[in-house]
This record gives sequence, C-alpha cells and structure tokens, in this order.
Amino acid sequence: MKDGGTDAPRSFPQLKPDEKANDYLLVCANTDGAIYVADWYNPIIGHYQASYRHPDRDKEHGRIWRATWKGGPKVTPAKLAGASVADLLEQLDSRERWAWYQSKQLLF
Repeated sequence: MKDGGTDAPRSFPQLKPDEKANDYLLVCANTDGAIYVADWYNPIIGHYQASYRHPDRDKEHGRIWRATWKGGPKVTPAKLAGASVADLLEQLDSRERWAWYQSKQLLF
C-alpha cells in the first residue's frame, strides 16, 4: 500500500534505510510517548536459503531510534501498580492507550 500504514515510517528521511541490507524490524510506541524504530543490517536475507553460520551474516550492526514530538508535552506513565479501583476507573478516560488498556485489564 503506497502511502499506507506499512509505508509510513519510510516517509521520514531520517529513518530511511541507507542500504538495501537495512530493513525495519520493529516499530513501537512506549509509555513515555516516544516511538521506537529498530532496524538491522544484514546482507543475507533469511527464509533458510542461507545458513545461519554464513560468514556474511551480520550479528553486530543494528540501530534503534527514539522519535519524540519536539516541544510536545512530556507523557508521564501512569502508576498502576497498587492503584485503587477509583484510580483505575479514572485511567479509562486516559488518552494514553497503554494506561487505558492496562487499567481495563486490571479491572476485569
């Protein structure tokens, strides 16, 4: 899907792989509001065509980026450990998906 969800990270020039052997492994959001992107350099693409012991298989070069909104408000992670039922119910109105989801899990 061009310009769809799967191509979204590639629209940021800072996160564009600089070589064909670089590719994204993981994109996730953290409770601090940042987005983390991890990639790995490996000229040997898997699917068992090449041995894991192949000398060109790279086991040392990977990158992790942390992207945040400049000037944006800092997110304070919710403290749910030992929270009262009232506090957990309050978190159900949170704009932070993690706090909302975890509160829901603890309540039910």
